[in-house]
Amino acid sequence: MRINIEMFEKQAANLILKLLPKKGIKNGAEIDLIASEIQLMMESCDTRVPFFPTYPRIIIDSWNFDDELGLELLRLNEYYKRIISEWK
Repeated sequence: MRINIEMFEKQAANLILKLLPKKGIKNGAEIDLIASEIQLMMESCDTRVPFFPTYPRIIIDSWNFDDELGLELLRLNEYYKRIISEWK
């Protein structure tokens, strides 16, 4: 399981870096929320206390359906859900 968490954390950190330049294009508060929720997801991997992010709903409701970064963020959430499901 540790390998999965390390891979998740690497992907999450990479996506945060990809998000930051989007602040000028998309809603800045939305980008900040997504970045902070990804950070909380990463922290929850250390504490093993699940966090349930709201950012997937934001992406589904307001981003273009073919936005590559949005799709990567949704995949990250699915990967995170698989990780926390193994904690039970």
